[in-house]
Amino acid sequence: RWVNGTLYYRFLDAIKEYNPLPQKEKIPQLSREVIEFIEEDPNGVFQGTAIPNRNHLSANLRYIALKIDEGYKSKDLEKALTDLEKELEVDKDTIIRFYSKNVPQEMPKILSLDDLDKIKEIANSEKPPSQSEQVIEVIREDPGGIFFSRRIPSIRNKPKSSWQYIALRISEGYRLRELQDELGVSQGNISTFYRTNLEEFAPIIRKYLE
Repeated sequence: RWVNGTLYYRFLDAIKEYNPLPQKEKIPQLSREVIEFIEEDPNGVFQGTAIPNRNHLSANLRYIALKIDEGYKSKDLEKALTDLEKELEVDKDTIIRFYSKNVPQEMPKILSLDDLDKIKEIANSEKPPSQSEQVIEVIREDPGGIFFSRRIPSIRNKPKSSWQYIALRISEGYRLRELQDELGVSQGNISTFYRTNLEEFAPIIRKYLE
C-alpha cells in the first residue's frame, strides 16, 4: 500500500533515534601516533585505499580517518559521520565498515629475530639465549625451500621478495624504511607479510630446533 514518502522517512529517522548505531564500538579511536602516520602517508597507501565504486576524490582512507579524528576531538562523532555521508554521498554504515576494516589501529611493527625467543610456538622459558641464532640458521638453510618460495605477491618474480631474504635482512639490522627502498614495497605491506608468515612458519622452525 502507498505510504507517504515524508512520513516514511520520518519513521526511519525515529527508529534510528530510538535504536542508534553503537558507533563508538565499531569505530576505533586512534592514537595520535597513528593519526600522524596516516596524515603523513609516506607511501600514499591510505590515500590510495578508497571506498569501492566511488569516484569521489575524498572517498579514501586518509581523508575519512582524519575527519573521524576531528569528530572525536570535537566530541561530535555523529556530526563528522553526517558530514562525510553528505560529502561522499555514501551511507554511514558503509563508511564505518570501510574505515573499521582498513584503518590500522597501531603503528606497523616488525619483530627482530631476537624477539623470536618470546614467541610461544618457537621457544619457551627453558630455551637458551642462543635460540635466535639457531632460528636464523634454520631460515638460512631453508629445509625444503619453503622460506625462499614464499614471496610478496606484487613482486613475486624478484628473488629479494622472498620471506627468507626479508627475515635475514631483518636479522642483520635492516629497518622497514630501508627494506621499503630496496624492494619498492610499502613498509606496512612488508611488515604484514613478514609477521603473517612468521606465525605460520613458527611451528616448522620449532620442529627443526627440537
